[in-house]
Amino acid sequence: MASVYEDFRPTSEWKQQENFDLLSVFVPGFTEEDIRVTRAGRNMARVGGERLVAGNRWSRFQEYFQAPENCDMSGARRKFESGILTVTMPRKTTATQVAPKAEAKTEPPSTP
Repeated sequence: MASVYEDFRPTSEWKQQENFDLLSVFVPGFTEEDIRVTRAGRNMARVGGERLVAGNRWSRFQEYFQAPENCDMSGARRKFESGILTVTMPRKTTATQVAPKAEAKTEPPSTP
């Protein structure tokens, strides 16, 4: 018997935090093992998966998400919990975002 695929369209949302962006993809019924997250291009994430529903019926999806320009995709991390895939993408650090170094305190010269 041939497999029958049903296309699934997950919902998703972006949240901006202070130093990173969060992509949440809602995939009820899927497990962590059912889902793949890969990089597709410079600032693009591809999220896809498939799971057996019953008999020869499968549910599958594949979505592309454009990450903000200032995200560091090489530092992206994923977490899966209760049917929600969360991809955390840190922001790139620029020279203006780096905290300034503390200036060394100098004591005034002592007078004899």
